[in-house]
This record gives sequence, C-alpha cells and structure tokens, in this order.
Amino acid sequence: MLDREAAMRADKRLTNRLAVARLRFVDACIENIDFAPHRGLDRRNTLSLAQGAWLKAHENLIISGQTGTGKTWLACAFGRQAARLDHSVLYLRMPRLFEDLALARLDGRFPRLIDKLARVQLLILDDWGTHSLTDQQRLDLLEIFEERYRRKSTLITAQLPIAQWHAMIGEPTIADAILDRVVSHLTVIDPRHGLAGQRLELVSSRFARGPAFVVVRLPDGRRRSIRRSVTDLAAASPEEQGVSKSLARINVRTLLILLHHLNSTLASRIEEVIRDEHTVESVPRSVPDPHRTSQPGHGDTPEPLAQLAGGDAEADRAEPRATSLADAIDGRADSGGSAC
Repeated sequence: MLDREAAMRADKRLTNRLAVARLRFVDACIENIDFAPHRGLDRRNTLSLAQGAWLKAHENLIISGQTGTGKTWLACAFGRQAARLDHSVLYLRMPRLFEDLALARLDGRFPRLIDKLARVQLLILDDWGTHSLTDQQRLDLLEIFEERYRRKSTLITAQLPIAQWHAMIGEPTIADAILDRVVSHLTVIDPRHGLAGQRLELVSSRFARGPAFVVVRLPDGRRRSIRRSVTDLAAASPEEQGVSKSLARINVRTLLILLHHLNSTLASRIEEVIRDEHTVESVPRSVPDPHRTSQPGHGDTPEPLAQLAGGDAEADRAEPRATSLADAIDGRADSGGSAC
C-alpha cells in the first residue's frame, strides 16, 4: 500500500515537472538513444551523463553537430532524465527566449523572468548561434549566465562549433564574459602540477569510485586527463567560500599554543573542583544544618503536628471540666431556689 502510494506520488511529480519543462519531444528518453556507429555517440560517456552527477556539480553540457543529427531529441532525453532525478527543467529555443525577454522588459516582468530562469535547475537552450546578437540580447544573455554560473546547469544545442561562438556573439568583452560562464573552464591550483596556474577549457568529467578525473583542452588543442583535486573545481561552493573567507585563519603554531593554554585551564579547573569536594567531605556530619528541616520517621510526630495534637488533647480535657462546673452551678442554683 505504501509502495503504491509512493509510486503514484513520484509519477505525479514527474508529470508535473515534464508539463512545466515543455520539452519539444516528450517521448525522448535515455533508453531509446540510438548508439549507431555513424552517430559517433559514446555509450559509456552518455550513460555516465545520465546518472546526473554533472547536474549536482552545476556543470554545463553542450551538444553540437550538423543539422539532422538529433541534437534536440538528445537534449530532450537528458531533460526527461533530469526530471526523473527530481530536477526542475525548462526547454527554450533561443529565438523564443529573446522574444520573451523583450516583452518582459516592456511590461515590467523582466526581473521576475530573470529570476525564473535563474532558479530552474536545468535550462535547455536550443538552436544556439543561428543568428547574430544585438547589444541588448548580449546583455540579457550575460545576465542569465551570470545568475546561473556555478549555481545551476545549462544544456545548449548548437550547429555552430564552439570555436566560432566568440565571433557570433560579437562584442569581444561581453563575448569573453559569456563564454567564460558557458564553456566550463578550470584553473590548475596545485603548484606541483605541470599546468599550474593555467586556465583551461573543461571537456568532460568522470565521477566514479576513487579519484575523480576531468578532461581538459590544452592551448594547442590536445586533450588531457587530470585529477579533479588539483583544480579549483575541488573547492567549495560560492556560498561556502564566502563563509570561509569571513573566518580568521590560524596557523599551526598558534593553534598549538591555544590548545596548550586550554589544557592548562582545564587542569586548574579540575584541581579546584577536586579541592572543593575534599573540603565538603571534611565537614563533620554532627554539625546540624540550620536550613535543614527534620523529617519525621516511623513513630515520630513532626513538631507542628505534635503541638496541634497537644492543643486538641488539652481542649478535650478542658471540656469535661467546663461541663461539670456548669452542672455544679446549675445544681446550686436549683437547690438555692428550692430553699428559698
């Protein structure tokens, strides 16, 4: 019963996510991908991407190729797989995106639209680079990618090779800023590495048991696999980096001094506690405690109750005397009356 209820809720959640995503090919899925040799798709790499590790790492995915090779269908398949993994998805064609941004700027919805595009966990941009960009479109793209940089993932399908994207965007300064956020880059931060200090293009990542590796493109165009731990990708997220920067840094020598001082303070405090315990134990037990009230035992009557009991007994003893005295007075009165 519980399993059926959980399955129904999961199906309903997936249906809602797919309805919001508005994928162009709703029946596209990873299981139906054609890995024919002429398509040039790596089965192992594709199935590794289907695990969704790149979504958790907030990395981007670019699918490029000629017209008719199935780029849009493959992007929708990855979008459906992301929805299965409980990620929010949104599919947009670039011409439609620019139209929505222009209309939103006119009716005052531009900030809300940018926030919506920034919150979605996987944004699919289809038909990238089909036409040149205007100044306003360049600024809008920069705003979108700036909000999503290393926070969310973006999937782009394009016919244009990545090497020609800079010329397609137009403005060199803005093109550099956009490509730096779209095309993933990394910097080798390990000073012992041969590529230390170089900023390289990230081609792919491999997440598995053991050390993680990334494939980068060298300046001469060759590809090379390096450990992820030697790059800045192994650093914390921007939020964690902001917290760590606000904390003071302490070297090892200062830390040892602080630990020694803490140890001495704790030792002196423990000695004081032990000394106080010996002092309390040395006090004689025969000394009465003025604040301590005696508790009644078996056969003992507490003092207030004893006083009350004694008072009641005296009152009981006084009543017969008063009764007999009254009777005597009444008797004398009767005898005196009769005498008279």
